[in-house]
Amino acid sequence: MGLNTLYTSKAEFALQRIKGQQNEQGKKAGRLLAAQLQQQEAALPIPAIHSETGEILTHPQDIVNQFASFL
Repeated sequence: MGLNTLYTSKAEFALQRIKGQQNEQGKKAGRLLAAQLQQQEAALPIPAIHSETGEILTHPQDIVNQFASFL
């Protein structure tokens, strides 16, 4: 019985260790993916906005002017 208990405890420890490593790697991968997505979204231009009058502005200079008018 003592040998069976020893093997069981070693197996449980090994499983806990593997689960911990998977969680750590998952978190790191999740952080990396989130950072990459954030960089991609930040690089995307704003395609269109609504002006104060409700008009849709799509020309880049009009969009810049609209943002400048809020300051």
